[in-house]
Amino acid sequence: MGYQPDKLRLKKFYRYAQRVFSFQQHIKTLNDPRIAPDIQTESMFEALFLCLLLRL
Repeated sequence: MGYQPDKLRLKKFYRYAQRVFSFQQHIKTLNDPRIAPDIQTESMFEALFLCLLLRL
């Protein structure tokens, strides 16, 4: 009877954000002054955004 977390909840939220807010298009508008970064700006933002959601 305990809490059963939905393992797909984060994936579902991400798809919802993409569908409703065109999340990926907004992320692609981010720019970064670094030249040839090892980690893409989009990937960094997505990781930080998900951490914010999860409060890590």
